[in-house]
Amino acid sequence: MEQTTYYHEKICLCKKCKGTGEEVFYAKTDYRKEYPLKRKCSQCNGTGRVVVSGQRVLNVVPYEPGKPTDTAGTV
Repeated sequence: MEQTTYYHEKICLCKKCKGTGEEVFYAKTDYRKEYPLKRKCSQCNGTGRVVVSGQRVLNVVPYEPGKPTDTAGTV
């Protein structure tokens, strides 16, 4: 039996920049991380918000003792 769940579009905070719209990073030579640099977040384009949607497919099969289970395709 296969069950499909749909997640409708909704507006959420960007996880990459935590809703600030700016990514904070450090230069390779700044080993002590004293001088943070900022740039516009590439995921939300500087807005701090993203539109999220998706779907999940769940495959349920009965367990039969002694029969090898097919785990191909599982993550």
